Amino acid sequence: MQIGNSAKPLQPTVSIVIVNYNTCDLLRNCLKSIFNYSKEISIEIIVVDNASADKSGEMVQTEFPTVKWIQTGYNAGFARANNVGIRAATGQYVLLLNSDTEFFETTLSHSLRYHQESEAKRPTGLTSCRMVDDTGKVLLNSNTDAPFFVKLWEGNPMVILFKSWFGIEYKNYLEIKTELHGKEHEALWIGGAFALFNAEIFKKHNFYLDEDFFMYAEDIEWCNRISEAGFRHFFHTETTVLHYDGGSPVVSKNKLAQITISVWLCLRKVKGLPYYLAYIGLFALNFLLDGFFFWFGKVRRKPSAQELDAKQQRDFLWQLAKRYFWKIGFEFSKQPSKSKEYLKYAPPQN
Repeated sequence: MQIGNSAKPLQPTVSIVIVNYNTCDLLRNCLKSIFNYSKEISIEIIVVDNASADKSGEMVQTEFPTVKWIQTGYNAGFARANNVGIRAATGQYVLLLNSDTEFFETTLSHSLRYHQESEAKRPTGLTSCRMVDDTGKVLLNSNTDAPFFVKLWEGNPMVILFKSWFGIEYKNYLEIKTELHGKEHEALWIGGAFALFNAEIFKKHNFYLDEDFFMYAEDIEWCNRISEAGFRHFFHTETTVLHYDGGSPVVSKNKLAQITISVWLCLRKVKGLPYYLAYIGLFALNFLLDGFFFWFGKVRRKPSAQELDAKQQRDFLWQLAKRYFWKIGFEFSKQPSKSKEYLKYAPPQN
């Protein structure tokens, strides 16, 4: 006689992986929205916490007891913390989701349906959807190109001077991207704040995020690596997700530094060492020319507050380049790594 239920638990359709670091209130609202608007889908929720000092753990375990809580024990950053969650996921699909997001009624159901219809037609990597901030402004969370070198070249003072002489207009990348986000499109890369994928395919091909990255730009490298294996990424507008922090115009100096060195690491990995060296070389040329034109203008008139702020930012980025150029170029390779040494910005010690 068999006692109790020995049946194997049903596999959830979607595992939602959320990385948390001191975002207790945002995380609470995120989890509420998931439970409110995902009732028709079998889900599991995994929160990977990077040693938060707030009451996030107590809140989750008290208010959302069915959520799996995983503690890394240190600030593991975005890439490796997400990998912890992906490895723990048991769902057919995995959704990477930022803790500062909230679902609407159709966010998960429409995204899942779109992804399933897409992968029935072609090899599909990541799927993302329309994203807005709390004012309703559309956020730019996908791209069909990565014009890093072109944009740096267009920022060269001599190029700016030449175009101004001949009345040549710059490409308005912001306008182009905003228009792009009003329609379904195949993307070169999509942001990691909302990224849905087939778990079996990803685990089979070892498509984990590159743990050389601490935070930022890891999604560009990730998407590139998946594309190189023959899978395509898609953005759809059938539904929307709310992202609070995504539209914030305020960037602290530490955040700017982390974004910058992560982008350089991404270029090193995606484009290779020669491209990276050429990029940093052009960056250095721009810096020197900017300094000359600033000095020349200063001789003639007092610089404005805006010009002084721009110079301070250029000086700061130049210090970053001098400090991280060799490390990024020659201590990291194209291959993803699980090394304990990730590229995290550390403010200089006074």
